Parts: sequence; structure tokens; C-alpha cells
Amino acid sequence: MTLTNEFHRPSLSIRLVRHAESYNNQVYREARQLPVSANRQAYVDCNRLADPGLSDLGYRQAELLGEYLQPTQILTSPMKRTLSTIQPILKHHPTCPVLVHGFYFESEGCHLKDQPMEGMKPSEIKDYLQHDHVEFTGFPDMNRGWYCDEKGPETRESSEERATRFYMWFCNYLDEQLAFMNHDKEKTENALIACVGHGDFMSLVLKRIVASYGHTTERTGTTHRSSFVHSNTAMTHLEYFGYGRFLVLQQNVVPHIPDSNLLSGGTLKDGWSYLIPDVAETTVAVILNEKQMEPYIREQTQALEALYSVEKAAADTPVQFIVRRGHQVVGVATFCQSAKTIAKIAVPPGRETVQKLLQTAIQEHVGTETSVEFP
Repeated sequence: MTLTNEFHRPSLSIRLVRHAESYNNQVYREARQLPVSANRQAYVDCNRLADPGLSDLGYRQAELLGEYLQPTQILTSPMKRTLSTIQPILKHHPTCPVLVHGFYFESEGCHLKDQPMEGMKPSEIKDYLQHDHVEFTGFPDMNRGWYCDEKGPETRESSEERATRFYMWFCNYLDEQLAFMNHDKEKTENALIACVGHGDFMSLVLKRIVASYGHTTERTGTTHRSSFVHSNTAMTHLEYFGYGRFLVLQQNVVPHIPDSNLLSGGTLKDGWSYLIPDVAETTVAVILNEKQMEPYIREQTQALEALYSVEKAAADTPVQFIVRRGHQVVGVATFCQSAKTIAKIAVPPGRETVQKLLQTAIQEHVGTETSVEFP
């Protein structure tokens, strides 16, 4: 590390902010407090709104956020609960420019009892905010609502794909802001971009920020590497240095909330464990050429071999057998094609099933006429 007073890498300061508690958040909280014998889902179905505003607690949280946060720009979701969250900020900063992004909405979109609702159109959003400095991007049709093209609730895969599109757009947008400021230290130090969005979709975007342009899309049947949780109006502090380079300095912080009784939406009791899917199906891949491996598979394979490898012989014509559970590599064996022997095998302790999968795959590869000795 170079430590000189002259060294400076210009960056943009960003706060990812979850909206204040919405009316629907309150409905879900009340449903979880009902007796076990009660029909909690029926309570939600009767009270949930497609595009809710804030609860009474949410308005208080938004007021505290408005007193604390001093952005030079606001990027916001088009959903009513985020628009209500930024209103107190705009009261304190009446000239702050606002960019409403049409596909920065929450996962699953805008729907009521599985029927899609269009959501607010740009003219309605402008009337709702009563703010002179509002622009729009990412809307499918500027004369209709932001969810006008959808047929029902958004699927998980569609949310993931949209998060990738938003991440790519976000990096390009921030690059433009840096270029506009000409990477000037004084200008960038005074800039603060507040991105007001939603708990789940912010988590999907943060996964991509952490992984950069690497392997990030989670598919049905694969195991999530991680998810991020935010309380209502909690912030994650990022610094952006251009070309997809981020520092994550703080995550899920609420310096503006003076009383724990005003916190909501950031615990396991709030239902966040639904983000963690079932354990993925175990599969075995046969790799004839190491160059065929995706980098994240190669990295895990090398780590497993360093931890658990049992070496039997050198491999002049190696074939690798990889056991995966979703994105996670749980076992690897290197088979010497010419000598018909196992060169090395790496399986964590207690994973007998993984060992048997490798044995079966290798035996099927060489055929029943050849006997393979397993360590």
C-alpha cells in the first residue's frame, strides 16, 4: 500500500437506502403476530396492496432519514413507498435532482392476488412528488405505468436478470457522473448519490457489486452464495471508483434512528429466511480439458485439492470429475486416462455420498471391463 498525502483515487459516495416501513410491511408484521391457529395468509390477502405507501412507523422513519441524509442526487424506485420515503429529503433539499428508474422496483413487481397492476406513470409520479427537478428513465412506455408490460408477479429468474441489467446500467451511469465531474477531487468529495430502493432487489444488486462482472446470476435450483438484509431506511455505504470498482464501507446502518423501537424489517422474524432456497441437486461433471472450467469452478477445485487431496499418482492425460451442489463444488477427482488410475481425489470429511458419486461417474467413464482402484 502506498501511503502518501498526494495519492488520491477519485470516487463517488453512494448510499443504497431501503424504503421506510410500508403499509404491506405492517400487514406482514401483523400477520406474523396472529395466533398459529389463525389463517395468516388470508389476513395478508385481504389487506395487502399492490403498490402501498408507508405505515405510521414508516412516516416517522422517513422524517428521521430526511433530517439526516444530505444527497446531491437521488435515484429512486418508481414504487409509492420509495417515493414517500424521499419526500422528507426533498423538503430539506428542494433543488436536489431526482431520477426515477422504471426497473428499479422490488422483486415480484406490482400485483394484487397474482393479477398485474400497471403502477404509476411518470406524470402521476411527478404530481405525487410535487418536485420540480424530476427525470425518468427505464420506463417501457412514458404514458403508462412502470409495470405495464407484465403478465403477473415477476419470477425469481426475471428478478435476477433485471438485477444484472440494472447493475450494468448503474455502473455506466456512475461512470458518466465521474466523467462529468472530470474526476475532480473536490467535486467528487462533495457528491452523494442516494439510491432509494427495496430490500430484496437491493440484495440482488449488491451480490453483483460484490462479485463485479463475475459469475453472479442465481437460477432456480441453485444455492445462493449470499444475501444481504436491510432494515427499513437502513443504508449501505459504497464508494465507486469507475469501471465497476466498488468499496463496500458500511452495510445496513441506521445512524439516523435514535431508538430501537423505531427499527423494523431487518431480522429473521421479518421473514428474510425465504431468500435462502432449498439445497440444490447434486450433479457430476466430466471435464476433459481444464480450460473448459469456469473460473469460479476452478478456484473452488484448487481450494478443495489443497485442503483434502489424497494423491495417488501423476496424471499425464488427466480427466477431472467435479461434484457440484448448485454453485458449490463439494468433491473432485483427477483420473489418469492412459494409466486408468485415480491420480488424486479431494472430498471433505463426512461426505461419503460425494465419494460414491465420484466412484460411480469414473467407473461409468471407463466402462465395466476396466476395474478402477479407489482410495
